Amino acid sequence: MSLELRVLQHLEIIDLTCEDTSTDLAPWSSPIIIDLTEDTCSTPHTTSHTNQDSGYAPAAHQKPELIPSGKMRMVSTTMEENFLEGTLHFLSEFVSRQHYPPKDIISHLIREILLNPHQGETLRDIYMLLMKIQMLHPANTATVGWDWTLLKHTMEDQAHTVSLCPQEKPPGRLLFLQYVVQTLEDDFQQNLRRRLLQKSIAKKVLSCDMCFNNVKVMLLLQRMLSLAVEVDKSPNCSSCKIADVILPFILNIPLRSQREAFINTMESQLLRCKLLELLFQHSCDVPTALPLSPAKILYFLSHSSVLLQYQEETATWQRWDEMLQYLSLLLMSYQNVIMEHLRSSLNDRMDLIIQKAKPKLQDSNYISHLDIELNIKDFISRMQQILEQPFPLQIEEKLCMLQELFLIVTAT
Repeated sequence: MSLELRVLQHLEIIDLTCEDTSTDLAPWSSPIIIDLTEDTCSTPHTTSHTNQDSGYAPAAHQKPELIPSGKMRMVSTTMEENFLEGTLHFLSEFVSRQHYPPKDIISHLIREILLNPHQGETLRDIYMLLMKIQMLHPANTATVGWDWTLLKHTMEDQAHTVSLCPQEKPPGRLLFLQYVVQTLEDDFQQNLRRRLLQKSIAKKVLSCDMCFNNVKVMLLLQRMLSLAVEVDKSPNCSSCKIADVILPFILNIPLRSQREAFINTMESQLLRCKLLELLFQHSCDVPTALPLSPAKILYFLSHSSVLLQYQEETATWQRWDEMLQYLSLLLMSYQNVIMEHLRSSLNDRMDLIIQKAKPKLQDSNYISHLDIELNIKDFISRMQQILEQPFPLQIEEKLCMLQELFLIVTAT
């Protein structure tokens, strides 16, 4: 039996286009009848011989409208009877470029179904339906189906679950967070094109001027990443997997301030170290097979290029300034990883710390002062050729700091 027939039988609906030939049904015993052709949101139809003769059809650019009320009553009935299969079927059929569901329906899909722990088998269908609605009718501040309270609760619940039960996977919450990011990004880009960022969803929930406490909550995500690195037996392997996923997002961030905010707020030194290593490896014309070490970081200094995206016109020296800043950050993070045994599991790490064990170093960890000096000089020569202008003071300062860091690392 088809899904359509099962849905109709469940709701006891009779198609008005079919004749009812039975004569022994009393008026009071007739089944529920819903007129599928009713469209109370549209303007009344008028008879026009001109339109009929010319094959008139609505314009393609006609403004989208809510799904007609007659069809929405069918959806509401399936929701009231907790008939999820019918709800999904009808909404999937009724949502189009011309018609979208009311805000309260989207909110119901998110709160009562997507975030329902007992809806495991249908989560993907719900998510795909939400993304279809988002694709055809991007959410704005008036139509978005989630709010900050729901997002905050979900993030806190996610962090609590990860810390207490790392084996328990909450797919509904993950899909919800993906959906939230999509709505934020779509709305942000649309308002950016219109130069109306003050009317965006991000302005409403993530503005440092209007709701700075919300921004603080976002740090929970960094805490979750830190916990994700530590919960398995090999933090080193976990950090590699997570960094591989994060790297494409970092490469596509258009503003330096946004990149710095993300990287600087990372709680996990190991994850930050791996992410920066991948970033520099990606920027080298000829990647090296060296393990992460002072020698490899010196290699990055000599062979890296600037491949990060910039939304605004940025001076060339400023791009290299950012690169040197991340190189120093990589060196500091690497030192913390080595000295604090962060590549070992938490249990092994505690034993190593109690035993005051010295870190195991590889041959590539040993570089001479002459190596450092020569690489710094080579970089200066390269910058002078690229910039073709007096050497900016900021570059000089960052090079001096980088050289000092190399000397500290090699001394320990």
